[in-house]
Amino acid sequence: MKVHIWGLGYLVKSGSGNIDLDGNIVSYFKSLSQLADRLNVWIPLPKGSPLIRSEDFNINFYRTNRFFVIFSGLRLLFHSRGSHIFLFMPAASRIAIFVPLYKFFSKSLTVYLADDPYALADGLRLSKVPFVKSLYLLLIKQYLKLADRVIVRGKYLRGLASRHNENVEITVPITKLIDYKNRKLLGGQNSRFNIVTLGRLTWEKGYKILLDAYSEWLHKTDVCSNQYKLTIGGDGPDAEAIKKYVKELNLENSVAFPGWILSEESKMQFWQDADLHVLPTINTEGVPRSIDEAIINQVPTIASAIGGIPEEYANNEICQIKPNNTKALLKAFEKMVDFRNYNQYLENAKIRREYLLKLPSAAEQHFSIIQIHLS
Repeated sequence: MKVHIWGLGYLVKSGSGNIDLDGNIVSYFKSLSQLADRLNVWIPLPKGSPLIRSEDFNINFYRTNRFFVIFSGLRLLFHSRGSHIFLFMPAASRIAIFVPLYKFFSKSLTVYLADDPYALADGLRLSKVPFVKSLYLLLIKQYLKLADRVIVRGKYLRGLASRHNENVEITVPITKLIDYKNRKLLGGQNSRFNIVTLGRLTWEKGYKILLDAYSEWLHKTDVCSNQYKLTIGGDGPDAEAIKKYVKELNLENSVAFPGWILSEESKMQFWQDADLHVLPTINTEGVPRSIDEAIINQVPTIASAIGGIPEEYANNEICQIKPNNTKALLKAFEKMVDFRNYNQYLENAKIRREYLLKLPSAAEQHFSIIQIHLS
């Protein structure tokens, strides 16, 4: 059985400067490769990046400009006959024009919906050009309707996909890494209260709001500089600009940038040392993996009430704030350093945590769905 995955996977830079595939995605690919006779993944390759190879699956790289993206969609079309195709959206929206042909030539077509594609419509580069946005929205409806099945991340996206497709499967993107019973609460192995965030370093993830609120909070509370720290895990196109902004705010001594957390051991330590998780996104989110990882690891979360977050965490499991609002985040910081509130959110998240601990990993969930539908 031949399987093609397009739209998932990206290169990340480790703290040592080495370029590699994201560790969680590699684990996902390896799990799925056990099902397929041949697993082919299609991954964007920024100019100047080295080629990465794997013994477990075949990697097809394509350049990230529009021409090469479309060309990769055509290449996938030539490989689609008799194959099972998985399109990870919204990234694969860029080749959605080929979906009817993929549907015709392939054995099956699966769409994985990780975020709200409708919410991203206004952010298109050519969204102001007449008919571009309308065409994009039409393509969304088309690929959701034509898919043999749609796998979604969370309740909110299930509702969205169910408008167009009857075969919708919900999954929870989690990675289980630690011995949960042995986690040291409040401080991990450090004496400093550690506020963490983890993701792709782009301004749309709300890092300016986070840094402004953190800076104002430190000055307002007049705390000792070594009492608190902010750890920003990840990498991305705005990483250097974000680091520059940290210097402008004179926060170098209390903000750390560990880079991508690639290994299981590194992520284990990351959550072990965390006291508070913050997700200040200002654009859109599906159901971020980091929130459930924080819940599993007994780390309370402050998150923007955006995308699928309000519906997924409707029982006050996390502290939700108005997006793109520095004052709201500042008030949330003040709220969470009161450990009565801190512990209340841990208590509120217990049912969700018990549910998550019973689930297999995201790859295993998808593996099960694939076995049912493709066997």
